[in-house]
Amino acid sequence: KRVILLRDGKFIEEITAIEETLKARVKEYAFVEIKKAPLYNSHYNLQDKVLKLSDNVYVYFSKSYLSQKGIEVNICKNETGLRNEEIAKLTYLSTLLHHPSPYMTIRLPYPLYINDKIGKVGGEWKFYIPYFI
Repeated sequence: KRVILLRDGKFIEEITAIEETLKARVKEYAFVEIKKAPLYNSHYNLQDKVLKLSDNVYVYFSKSYLSQKGIEVNICKNETGLRNEEIAKLTYLSTLLHHPSPYMTIRLPYPLYINDKIGKVGGEWKFYIPYFI
């Protein structure tokens, strides 16, 4: 079994306590930070692409209707059998689980997108979780 923990923003917590809990329950785990507002962009069409900036930092561009905005993926710790490129690709592919329209995909990975929606809309969260109702 494999667990990939996605964090909206930076891990400000001490991840060693979380890591000890994960080691007791699963064999493979990874810690991934998602930055929603990086300043990466290009005049080229980079939609549906994952770019490698360094060994543990990647940027992906989701499919959008008007403009492309990058999402930075920082893989803090990788204790899985996967390479960092594969974890970045899996993070991007989780944005394709829900399509708000045929012309665009969500920018955040689906678990973070749902948490964001539940936090903003309160009791109306069932409208945004089509797979779990």
